[in-house]
Amino acid sequence: MNILGKLIRTRRKQLGLQQKELADRLRNQDGAALSASYLNYLEQGRGVPPDYLLEQIAAILDLPVDALYFWVRRLPPGPRTDRVCRGRSHSGGV
Repeated sequence: MNILGKLIRTRRKQLGLQQKELADRLRNQDGAALSASYLNYLEQGRGVPPDYLLEQIAAILDLPVDALYFWVRRLPPGPRTDRVCRGRSHSGGV
């Protein structure tokens, strides 16, 4: 079990939720409930959830989403970083 899986499992149990209950609250991109077997897969550290599930897990389990992104070694979605911003050059300065 990896750290993220252990964190999800521990927090779920602290809140008194069964895997099936948490899975029923989580939604796939198509709107269908997550399967309990996939949640078990994640809790056992066999996979890493996509961003949209990380966000939901954080909200339902009342965990900081940044911590979940940290444990999966990803940056949270944010402003685009593929563009370089160039400031104005100052004359006569460094």
